[in-house]
Amino acid sequence: MAAPTQLAASVSFLPGNLSARVVGDSVDFAYVHRHTARVAQATVKKGAAADAQFGEQNVIHSQGGGALEAVLQVSWVSLADGSADLLVVCTVAGVAFYNGPRLLLEHKLARDDKDMVFCRGACHVRGRHACIGTSFGGVLIFAIESDRVALERTEVEHQAALCALSAAPWDASADPVWRMASADENGAVVVWDADALRPLHIIPGESFPCTSLQLLDDRIAAGFANGCLRFFRISTRQKYAEVAAHARQILALALATGSDQSQVFVPKLINAAKVIWTLEILTFFCSADYNHFSLSLMLQLASVSEDSRIHVWRLLGDHVALKYSGTVPDCIPCGVVFCSTDVLAISCYDSKQLAFVAV
Repeated sequence: MAAPTQLAASVSFLPGNLSARVVGDSVDFAYVHRHTARVAQATVKKGAAADAQFGEQNVIHSQGGGALEAVLQVSWVSLADGSADLLVVCTVAGVAFYNGPRLLLEHKLARDDKDMVFCRGACHVRGRHACIGTSFGGVLIFAIESDRVALERTEVEHQAALCALSAAPWDASADPVWRMASADENGAVVVWDADALRPLHIIPGESFPCTSLQLLDDRIAAGFANGCLRFFRISTRQKYAEVAAHARQILALALATGSDQSQVFVPKLINAAKVIWTLEILTFFCSADYNHFSLSLMLQLASVSEDSRIHVWRLLGDHVALKYSGTVPDCIPCGVVFCSTDVLAISCYDSKQLAFVAV
């Protein structure tokens, strides 16, 4: 019997409705279908003819069928020490943690008759902690020890429901400082010290929800409901770039990571005239302001939107350039992941097909 070439169920219309755990050519896709969280194992063919064949597909979490039992998001959370990959399921009831098919913890939020409560947004931080966003503006901080997950505390810094969280090392040292960012429905972004798990400062919003976030060392990439893609420096708290990326709201962002990223060597020389020489692989910046050599990575950021467009952006320092632009016909993409640095997987609303795009 031939391996299936599509998902077992269609994808719900939810921001960020696709997450992936990538090991070589094997990818475990996680997505939401109505009141269930599902995982589909696939072998992805990379290169210009990108495609996938699906293997085992399972329902990991089911909430029943009621309106108060909806699943809102499912995410792979890889602990920073590399010891485990947990599946985090955010729901209207609360949040659940799975290690494979085994339920480690289901934490339910307190509910009253006046307000709808839910969890949305998940990320791991340095050590063995996971942070989960909530509808009341709080971040739930869970400590993870072996197969035990426990709520450590709750930090409330937002005035609106959270939409997204992201965390990353500040630098590439052997013992880096970590930062985390959380975004809400008012467009505010809070920057956190992810080591102490305490808020540092807030970047005010402009009333448009910030639907998606990615942290890139000292930078934050934020996608908004008005279609704008904004970039902030954590150290200066300032916006350094803004792109009118899409005609409708941005539903997901994905950052290319891995050892096969294009490396960009940046030699910096005393008393040299400023020269910019760009090639496909190497970009040299010679500037009078520096007197040492440094190495940085050219990162790739993908964005998808209700306008059906898929964009891939090249990021180097404060420079943002469009690398790829395309569309999936008759599709509203609501999730995107990198299967490698040159292959994207895109989930589409009400479709069992994942679209694979070589960029």
